[in-house]
Amino acid sequence: MTYFLDILDHNSQRIADTTDLGVDCESVVTEYSLNRLGQGANLSKDRLEEWSHDHKAFIAHGTKTVTLMDESRIASSRKAYQDLDMGHKKLAALFNVENKDMDHKVNLDSVIRWESKYLRGVNTLVANYQLERENIMSRFKLFVIGLAVSFLFLTYMSYVVIVRPMQAGFKKSLEEIIDQKTRLSALVDSTEELIWSVDRNGRLSMFNSAFETFYVNRYHEPPRLDMDINGMDCFRLHQAAYDKTLKNSSATISQEKIGQKVYESRLDPVVKNGQVIGCIIRRSDVTEREKVTDEIKKGREALMEAQEIANMGSWNWDMANDIIEWSDHLFTIFGQKKRDFVPRHETLKNLIHPEDRRAFDYAMGRCLKKRNRQHFDMVYRILANQQTRFVHQQGRIFHDGNGRPVRMAGTIQDVTEKVLSNQKIERQNKELRHFVNVISHNVRRPLSNLLALANLYEHGHHQENDFLLGHIQTSCEDLDSTIKDLNHSLTLKEVDANHFTDVEVDDIMDDVTALLQQEIQDSGAQLKVHSNRKTIKGIKSYYVNILYHLLSNAIIYSKPDETPQIKLSIKDHPDHVSIKVRDNGRGMKLTPENRKKIFDMYGRLSGKTSGKGLGLYLVRNQLEAMNGEIDVQSTPNKGTVFEIKMAKGLDEVYQEKDPLRNVNRSISQNTVV
Repeated sequence: MTYFLDILDHNSQRIADTTDLGVDCESVVTEYSLNRLGQGANLSKDRLEEWSHDHKAFIAHGTKTVTLMDESRIASSRKAYQDLDMGHKKLAALFNVENKDMDHKVNLDSVIRWESKYLRGVNTLVANYQLERENIMSRFKLFVIGLAVSFLFLTYMSYVVIVRPMQAGFKKSLEEIIDQKTRLSALVDSTEELIWSVDRNGRLSMFNSAFETFYVNRYHEPPRLDMDINGMDCFRLHQAAYDKTLKNSSATISQEKIGQKVYESRLDPVVKNGQVIGCIIRRSDVTEREKVTDEIKKGREALMEAQEIANMGSWNWDMANDIIEWSDHLFTIFGQKKRDFVPRHETLKNLIHPEDRRAFDYAMGRCLKKRNRQHFDMVYRILANQQTRFVHQQGRIFHDGNGRPVRMAGTIQDVTEKVLSNQKIERQNKELRHFVNVISHNVRRPLSNLLALANLYEHGHHQENDFLLGHIQTSCEDLDSTIKDLNHSLTLKEVDANHFTDVEVDDIMDDVTALLQQEIQDSGAQLKVHSNRKTIKGIKSYYVNILYHLLSNAIIYSKPDETPQIKLSIKDHPDHVSIKVRDNGRGMKLTPENRKKIFDMYGRLSGKTSGKGLGLYLVRNQLEAMNGEIDVQSTPNKGTVFEIKMAKGLDEVYQEKDPLRNVNRSISQNTVV
């Protein structure tokens, strides 16, 4: 804008200057012409110099002015400047004749001719300047129009890009605020809680429908905004809480009990521009919550009592932060004070007996490394108040989404009395076995002599003596067999897994059928054997004895009028080997008492049988020695099924070495002792 105004101003000035030059030229020529005609004074030299000075200044600035014109007018403007300069020079030369005698020599026509050329140049420049002015004005108009259009476009774009989104956002925000306020108002009015607000002077500034209903029921008139509720009996209990909230700007909770109901009031400050201008109160019925809290408290107390009775405590280990949470009774078990002892993995290890720490680290490390072994089960010794105690710790590992162990939880029980009792029982068992060995040795020596003497007797000479000696010999043989079985059952307690081998199933069955050949032939029994395994881990003589007793019982207890049908199956399972002996014999009624008694020593269920009651007792002991178990299912007159389960991985179970292995094996088969 300033640029165009400057050009127009300069253009107007050049037009005025050019016009003035033309006027001055005409004036000088007129004065000279009148003087020549004798009608005026001589041409003033000052007048001529003034015109010449203005002309030279105009010509000096003329080149710059021409270059600013349009190209179509530059050539004519330059020609006009040349005419001006040429006319000025000629006229100045004519007018500067000082000698008056020479005036008659000056041709007036030459003056007029050069004046005309000078004026023609002036007119040409004025015309060009006027055209240039018109051109500048048209460009100025276009500029102004463009500027106006640009301003309108920018205004529109500003409205579209900035104002309208801001307006829409403001409108949306206003709608959201209104909607939120409506929802909040609906929520406040729909709740059963009493909600009201007071200012710093205790005047009511807001309340919900529940508060209005409560107020009407109590005072028989509706509440009003700006009413003073100070001193009202219903709100007198909150007066101290009001004052505290208004002073400290902090939430205050107070409880009151009315009849069987418990109410809780929460007071929150209302802050504006950093100043507390009032508080808002919410009163809730928390009767049910208090009941639940009391029940949780009672349950926790019952749990603590149960842990104290069981001499047990629970724990939770955050592995990432090494933070262990202990129940209160664990501090008692470990002889520590809760305020002085902080449970950590390392501090717990310091309480473990030095001889058991290595086993503890080994068991814990193996449990953490193996994903399939998520349970930790171990018995170890601790030092509690300078006393050695035994604890049984069990736990389970919890993993994150990437399979990394992050947490472990479990229980710890004081089993000192149990371990010491089992140790005492173990010592007594050893003493008992030693006693039985001594007694059996001392009894079998004279018994062998009696059998030897009975064999020396020649039968057939005295019938009564033959009968008596026959009974004596039979009784001695039964007694000798019983003593052997007792010794055999006692030796099963000391079996070593190093004796276990892969026993061929066919070899076992060959020995069993050889032993039962006479019984099978006499009874006509039909024996069917099916096996999907070629070998079984264990001791061959034990398997032979076990199957001999089970198959022999199936023949002995068969139905008198029915051929014994016996099926023996050996099947492989993922975690065990199953051996089943099924018959179609007489069966029996299995009560819980009978089920327990059938595998006990001398546990005959009927006095009608001729057995000693040691067969199934030996079967159970031999199976337990090989980490197996046996169960029985039977129905009267339909038959009996004995099922044996032999656990796999026997070498892992028995070859695991640990310093505490001999302390208490009976606590758990998975326990590291």
